[in-house]
Amino acid sequence: MTPVQASILLRGISPLLVALYVVLPGPALAQRRHHQHHRKVAAPVRAHEPENAAQWGTAEPPEKQLPLLARALRDQGSAATYARLSEFANSNSESELGARAALALGYYDFSKRRLQQAQQWLEKAQRDSLLRECTLYWRAQTSRAQGRNAEALAQLEAFRQEFPESAMTEQAVQSLAETALSLGKADRAVEVLEAYEKTAAKPALLLLRARAREKAHATAAAARDYLTVYYHFPLEDEAKDAGKRIPALARALGAEFPDVPMGRKLGRAGAFFSAHKWREARTEYERLLPQLRKTSATADLERAELRLAQINVEHKGSPRLLASLKLTDPEIDAERLYALSQAYRSKKKEAEMLEAIEQVTSRYPQSRWAEESLFAEANYFWVNLDRKRAASYYQRWLEQFPGWKNSLVAHWRVAWVAHLERRPEATALQEEHLRKFPGSQFTANALYWLGRGAERGGNIPHARSFYQKLQERYPQTYFGRQAAGRLRPEP
Repeated sequence: MTPVQASILLRGISPLLVALYVVLPGPALAQRRHHQHHRKVAAPVRAHEPENAAQWGTAEPPEKQLPLLARALRDQGSAATYARLSEFANSNSESELGARAALALGYYDFSKRRLQQAQQWLEKAQRDSLLRECTLYWRAQTSRAQGRNAEALAQLEAFRQEFPESAMTEQAVQSLAETALSLGKADRAVEVLEAYEKTAAKPALLLLRARAREKAHATAAAARDYLTVYYHFPLEDEAKDAGKRIPALARALGAEFPDVPMGRKLGRAGAFFSAHKWREARTEYERLLPQLRKTSATADLERAELRLAQINVEHKGSPRLLASLKLTDPEIDAERLYALSQAYRSKKKEAEMLEAIEQVTSRYPQSRWAEESLFAEANYFWVNLDRKRAASYYQRWLEQFPGWKNSLVAHWRVAWVAHLERRPEATALQEEHLRKFPGSQFTANALYWLGRGAERGGNIPHARSFYQKLQERYPQTYFGRQAAGRLRPEP
């Protein structure tokens, strides 16, 4: 496409976007609506738009009438609005505006399962060449919904041929493969899904390819796809469907069934654990424990044992389940102590929580779990408004873990508590914060309180310099407005 052609196309699409695409949601949303059949709640009518079709005047030019009518159909869906837009489409049938109105009506009828009417409107809409991508897609969907699968397949094939880079490609590929399967053309479904470069990243398409390969008697390849869905996308609904087919394929393939590395199995269990799906995680880890005891490294076994203990504690088990667990891997044992401290924290057992934190920081001082534990301890006192103890733990954290991810917050809280307590080092700490963390979310706070401190000390020019900097950089913030007020002369 030449630059001139691209410019012409964009000029044509711009009014289309205004007049039509405000009406049509994406195909994925439309398909969800099509399958769910849920009852819609009427959208509120905009205050500046008429409430019924009788109020629509005809004085406006057609290009302004169309977007208003289309939005009204989308928002209200009344018979009067439908009739008014139908009248508009028929009276402008020879123009592109009539075609766009027909597309809006066709989509609306499709969403209401009025398939015959949808088909008629979509056939009228295809007169506008700019609408071909959208009309071809929705004509195919309408054909599928009517059970005319051979016709739908031809339309979807044409769509993929003509619009390979369409925003609706994923939905079109899925529809094409499903339609091919329904017609007994499993090989074509496999071919389409293999050609689409994003299939491997989409669990719905992967599951569809597995089914297509199974129908095409490519059993080993189907098994690989089912396993990928099951282990790589464990939280998706497709994983459940894949899991139902795996045992049958394992029996059919016997020794040829693909081997699943332990890392993938642990990854599936870990995904459930991270998502707090405790029942599923427990099932997976309990299933893996016998295998881990026979074949795996100590770290994998101990991490699985730790996860099971954590799950049981989450299910109202005693923290003693974690306290009594004996682990030899230093990093996993450090994580156990951190988990133990948080279990005690949730049960409001402060002394036991602090003891567990001291254990992890003394035994494994450079572990990330020591860092997490110490910062969690500081936060515990901070949220309980024990600022002095919180600041002491933040300071300890800064000394033990300089430059780690939470340095900014820890440093500011130490500086802020020093300011609240009017300590002599407060000014130096706030200035240090500005140097170490330029542009942090606490910069405005620091500038303002440095100004107030200088003002209290009688150094008015220095105070004004802080206020001026604050007003220049953060004029719309609370502290920026406060600084502006302090810069104004006394009345």
